Amino acid sequence: MRRPSPSGFTLVELLVVIAIIGILVTLLLPAVQAAREAARCTQCINNLKQIGIALLNVHSAQGAFPYGAPCELGRSPGCNDLPGPTWPAAILPFIEYEAVYDLFDFNFRMLAPENDAAVKSVITVYICPSDGELVNNPLQGGLAASGAPGNIDRNPPGAMGLSYPGSIGNTADANWIGIDACVFCPAPAQNTFCCRGRDLGTPSPQDSHGLFQRAQAPGVRVKDVQDGTSKTFLVGESISTQCSFNGAFSTNHPLGGTTIPLNTFVNEDAGEDEQWFRGCGFKSYHPGGAHFVTVDGGVRFVSETINYRLYNELGSRAGGEVAELP
Repeated sequence: MRRPSPSGFTLVELLVVIAIIGILVTLLLPAVQAAREAARCTQCINNLKQIGIALLNVHSAQGAFPYGAPCELGRSPGCNDLPGPTWPAAILPFIEYEAVYDLFDFNFRMLAPENDAAVKSVITVYICPSDGELVNNPLQGGLAASGAPGNIDRNPPGAMGLSYPGSIGNTADANWIGIDACVFCPAPAQNTFCCRGRDLGTPSPQDSHGLFQRAQAPGVRVKDVQDGTSKTFLVGESISTQCSFNGAFSTNHPLGGTTIPLNTFVNEDAGEDEQWFRGCGFKSYHPGGAHFVTVDGGVRFVSETINYRLYNELGSRAGGEVAELP
């Protein structure tokens, strides 16, 4: 009689099965990661849409967009912070965070003890889900900056971070006369297509060329956006740990500009600011670029390979350029 065949797998068959499973996992893992990033990207777009709609609602209610940050107008360089809201604080009632808005006492500075609970409130709409650092610790705003000790006298430490700074466009990110700022802007082009005005628009309205300025000045109106509402950046993505000055309630400053090329990353520890003139620009962890909301409320993905001049022209609100988003 023939003996029955033994049941189960042979060693060779088991190794083949393990190898096939390994290959399938290798093939599936990138697809799973891509699906997760697509979901995060969708949430990020929704966040920007909410912020854009909120800013337009503020404009409808008040006749202008809110100012960028409550800095004293007329002194330069630097920010002499005043009592009052930053633009992310001003729009809280329009993104369903009226309870947090009511915690603020705008008769005091952002870093005053009276506003401590408010600035440490977590605002999920201000967090890009692809920024794991901010997701894990939303209170990244007001990082202690070693390079400019005065920064900690303006920004509340341990406060809400911000993935979506308002656009100062091609406004100079400092008083570039005599200091090392606007390093990406060709010297002959300063005060033309890039690095216009000075000091994030703090000294005067004429020094501001984007949609926001770091000054407690009258806000920009839609009719001031002469280059086209669908062709001008309103808010874009960034990463809080790349810029110690950035934060939702940081008076200095919840803003970003186009003088720093898109997706320019710097290598420095959180809280450092020696490379602020290279790091405080728009960027994201999304592959290949970052999202922006334009003045008409539309959200667009902008490639990191965008022409530098075009990028600055899209930041300008009234430069007279004929700029189109690619």
